[in-house]
Amino acid sequence: MTIKGAIMQQHARLVKAGNYEEARMLFRFLRNNYISLGLDDVSTCIELYLTSIGLNPIYSRNYMRASFALYEPLRKVEKI
Repeated sequence: MTIKGAIMQQHARLVKAGNYEEARMLFRFLRNNYISLGLDDVSTCIELYLTSIGLNPIYSRNYMRASFALYEPLRKVEKI
C-alpha cells in the first residue's frame, strides 16, 4: 500500500471515530502534500502517525513546528 493510501485509510478511521479535527488535518495534508504542525494535542497525534508510517519530519530551529512533505516520485519519460 502506498503512503497516500495509508493516510486515506487513517482519515476514514478518524472520521468514523469522531476525531474530526485530526481527520481534517490529514485531509489537508493529502490535498496540499505539505503540512506544518504545532505543539497542540491534535498536531502531536498527527505527527506520531506520520512518523509511524515512515515520513520524516523537518523541525524548526526551536522545535516548535514539525513539517511534513509528501512528494510523488517523478516518472521517467521515454525519449522519442
